[in-house]
Amino acid sequence: FWALFDPAGTKKYVTQISLILLSLYIATSVDRCKEANKDQAKLQEYLRAIQVDIKEEIKVDAMNLGDCEQDIKNLGLMLYYAKMPQPDSVELAMNNFAQVFWRGVFRGFHPTTFDLMMESGDANLLKDINLRNKLATVFAFRRTVIQADLAQFDQQTSLCAAELGK
Repeated sequence: FWALFDPAGTKKYVTQISLILLSLYIATSVDRCKEANKDQAKLQEYLRAIQVDIKEEIKVDAMNLGDCEQDIKNLGLMLYYAKMPQPDSVELAMNNFAQVFWRGVFRGFHPTTFDLMMESGDANLLKDINLRNKLATVFAFRRTVIQADLAQFDQQTSLCAAELGK
């Protein structure tokens, strides 16, 4: 057995195997580093888009709040004018109601960047679990509470219009 075992050949064999393993380790390390950089760039892009979404959400919510305040004012004027016996008061009352009815809820609820991240599995790029939970809460509130409230407002306005029509 020892006669078949060539120490010089074994050294070459071990050296070649070691070089192959070392090159594989370097290649996989470089690939992991490259993927980590891609993920970091993707995360930065997502975070910028989420900031834009949040700014847009704040702007739209402010517009909706302004519309709600205007609706309250118009409905109050409608009730005020409806109590008056003059014919032009009834017309003023109906005009105020019509402004509320035709304005309605103008906003659509397109998926946000965070929603897309959740669907694609990229939400895991956010290593900060606290931040991920806060974003999930904010965007879930948008979808489950705000959207439902605005839809209910439109439905109630339509029911009111139907009753006024009678």
